[in-house]
Amino acid sequence: MGRGLSLLQKWILVHALENRQNEPSREISSGADLYTKEILAGFFGFPIKKECKNESTNPQETFADQLFFMHVVGKKKDRSAIATISRSVSRLQEKGLIHLIQGTARGSGVTLTEKGMQIASDFKFVWPK
Repeated sequence: MGRGLSLLQKWILVHALENRQNEPSREISSGADLYTKEILAGFFGFPIKKECKNESTNPQETFADQLFFMHVVGKKKDRSAIATISRSVSRLQEKGLIHLIQGTARGSGVTLTEKGMQIASDFKFVWPK
């Protein structure tokens, strides 16, 4: 598979698999296994707003801007995290491990392929809390 997977890529695969396994019925779900907002909160530790509306009057505002307190996270850190996630997801998609789901009501996310599920289930890594 060439270069190994980064810690973020492993985190994405494992948490997407956990979400899929915890979902009651996959047949009726058309959503992603893991959403970008879950990566921002879970991997990067961004604090989530209690209430969030996916309605913005500012065309420059991203979905992540609406989910997180920008003044707490900082614009530079937010943009850096989004770029890092984008690169990681692109590489996972190139390797055939995920499919990208764009622009749903819940935001963008990823769905595991069969190959992605197999690799994620093989990880024996204990995640730091």
